[in-house]
Amino acid sequence: MIPPGSSAGSASGPGTPPYYAFGLLFGKGALPGPAAAPPPGAGVRHRVGAGTRFIESRFAAAVPGDCCVDLRAADPSPQAAQWLRQSHAQRGFGAGVPRWTHRFHAAPLVPAREYDGIAFVARSTCSRPLPR
Repeated sequence: MIPPGSSAGSASGPGTPPYYAFGLLFGKGALPGPAAAPPPGAGVRHRVGAGTRFIESRFAAAVPGDCCVDLRAADPSPQAAQWLRQSHAQRGFGAGVPRWTHRFHAAPLVPAREYDGIAFVARSTCSRPLPR
């Protein structure tokens, strides 16, 4: 698996702003997704619990709320540095994840290799379309 943003930084070339790979994780809440048999454009709310086996649960246990960590600027303790270089399971969402089993889908994540920074949102809510 190629880490997100691994080639974008080198492809931007001289004279362009530096690339920053930013990961967004959330603890629990809901997100919009496709319905099983919707009319075109319809979506449904998918609820997501805190879970215990994903990296998101580690952030939720360590931080009492939302946080943002710049992994390039931080000078972590030896224990934290080791943890950031280890592989963890992160929740998987999106087109490649089946609707009925999205709660169980995991993808590997090595935070220090794949991201320059991480934002953790303790509780997410579904987006709503703006009125026309």
